[in-house]
Amino acid sequence: MTAPDTSKLAEILTANNERAQALRESAGYLPTCLNNPLDPAEFHVPKDLIIHGPALDNSHGTGLYLQRLFPDNNAFISLRTFRTDNDDQDFGSTQLYIERQTTPDRQSAFNAIVIALQGQKIRRILCIPYHVEDAWNAIAAHQITGAPLCTYILDDTHLIESFIPYKLQSELLRCSRVSFAVSPLLCQALQSKFGRPVHFLPPVASQHSLRVSPSTIPPESPERIVMIGNVWSASWMRQLIESVAPLPHTIDWFCPQKNLSFPDLKDDIENAGIRFHGAEFRHEKDLLAKLEEYHVAIIPSGDLSEKDDRKAISRFSLPSRMLNLAATTGIPLLVIGSQHTSAAAFVNQFQLGTCCPYDSGKVAASLGYLLAPSQQKAIRERAAKLAPLWSDRGIGDWIWDSLELGRPADNRFHLHSTSSPVSETSFNSSAYQRLNSRRLEHLAQMELPLDGKSILELGSGQGDLSPFFIDRGFDLTLSDVRPELINVLTEKFPDQNVLRIDLEEEPVGISPFDVVFAYGLLYHLTDLESGIKNLATLSKSYVILSTCVNPDDDEDILLSEPISDPTQAYHGRGNRPSRRLLFELLQKYFSNCYMPRFLPAHPEYPTSWPVASENETACLARVIVIAAHEALDCPSLQSLTLH
Repeated sequence: MTAPDTSKLAEILTANNERAQALRESAGYLPTCLNNPLDPAEFHVPKDLIIHGPALDNSHGTGLYLQRLFPDNNAFISLRTFRTDNDDQDFGSTQLYIERQTTPDRQSAFNAIVIALQGQKIRRILCIPYHVEDAWNAIAAHQITGAPLCTYILDDTHLIESFIPYKLQSELLRCSRVSFAVSPLLCQALQSKFGRPVHFLPPVASQHSLRVSPSTIPPESPERIVMIGNVWSASWMRQLIESVAPLPHTIDWFCPQKNLSFPDLKDDIENAGIRFHGAEFRHEKDLLAKLEEYHVAIIPSGDLSEKDDRKAISRFSLPSRMLNLAATTGIPLLVIGSQHTSAAAFVNQFQLGTCCPYDSGKVAASLGYLLAPSQQKAIRERAAKLAPLWSDRGIGDWIWDSLELGRPADNRFHLHSTSSPVSETSFNSSAYQRLNSRRLEHLAQMELPLDGKSILELGSGQGDLSPFFIDRGFDLTLSDVRPELINVLTEKFPDQNVLRIDLEEEPVGISPFDVVFAYGLLYHLTDLESGIKNLATLSKSYVILSTCVNPDDDEDILLSEPISDPTQAYHGRGNRPSRRLLFELLQKYFSNCYMPRFLPAHPEYPTSWPVASENETACLARVIVIAAHEALDCPSLQSLTLH
């Protein structure tokens, strides 16, 4: 783009006379230089321009993060429209502040940028938008200077929040040669809404602080729990207090703010065993040394309910402290809140901890899971292997290189934001296809009453079992939770109805089917009971299910699964219950439960329990249950029993 000729306008607006002063005052904005004024003798030397929202605190949050991305203050000019009372920002060789004077408008913002830059040649522009003015400033600077624009969205400003209107957000993305967002969920939502590519750029960690060898805690050390950073909502804090108060552990909360954000909750916080340490560590290296003592880090998030007053942060923001903890300490992470937050998605995808709702029992169970020595060892080893992926080494140059190319300069963050291609998954392995052959034989042999019934297949995957029903002329609806698999099913079975159903969520707006078929799905759920309850809601007559259980048959196991693998848990957590728990839950929601008199001819369907195996960690043990709302008359079935 060729920059428009604004030299005459700049000359008028920046002149030292009464007319220029009147124009500046009527502009609605007053540009101010907070340090090191631009030197007219150096206007011909190109500089980079970084436009951001509020003042940056260099000790935490966005301020610390931007300092990490661009450590050389002499390399760029910073520009913003908002200040705080305690404004100690030190970001940029020249800091430009455009003070709002009256009700803002677009032309005033344009004039203010002309005044602020005074003719300085700009090489490249990066915008981190939060307010309307940030978008106006970025577009104006781009139009005035002709410099290419990169937009990096750290917070939702339009999808749930309404800080930037649709047309302006759309224009900002159109003007940007390349755009990034801080979480995969935010990237996907922006791309869907605006039809423009938005690439993933996570909040990277300091290269000098990365832990590339697994951290360890002596076995005899007392179990210690820590919480890092801000809690963004009073409702989150109240739920957190209720959830952790019964715990036997004390939680040390290290917060960058000196004082509590919720002073009215001070006594409740203390009574819940949360010890507040405000601004105790001003240097990251001191905090990291302290964190060596802790076993688990709690990350409070939102529950995405109607009561969640910070849904935009809950859903779309990826907390920088969380990734930083994983990369620099390896501490197992417990996200408390909804499974559908960006924080939960990150932890589940990389198996760096777990997620649970605000519930004292489930928080206690999740902590017990993470405090187990085997989980401590596995998570810390995994974090050490992943740490180099999140290094800030050269990341500022990487952003500028990406701007020049109009796309990410390389695929270093591509792994973080995409699932494995369906063609590369175990759906197509010979072992899986052999298992399916035995399942299909067994389905036919059971001769279940299916004629004239509507059938819903849950977790259809790539549709390997679906032809059993389609080829027999049954009324089949397919479903899956993953968009990529829904695309596969739609292409593979164009005449069938295909739904997106997440069995972790209450099935709202879906009419029940006569029969529900769910093979290989239940053990990929985080909350087994909720899944079974939803099965009961979706079925009018009965459910045919097959799922994995604990081969030892003596305890209920929760485990992490790679969220990027479409054959595994969508939310990153699976289960291997004992048969007793599975059967009890099914009998709670279905009045009649049956098992086949004979099983598929496959070693994963054992006939005796517990299952003997030379390699028990690799042993999969499956059961088949038919759970009905009313009694079934079928010769191939018998009453459900543990024997």
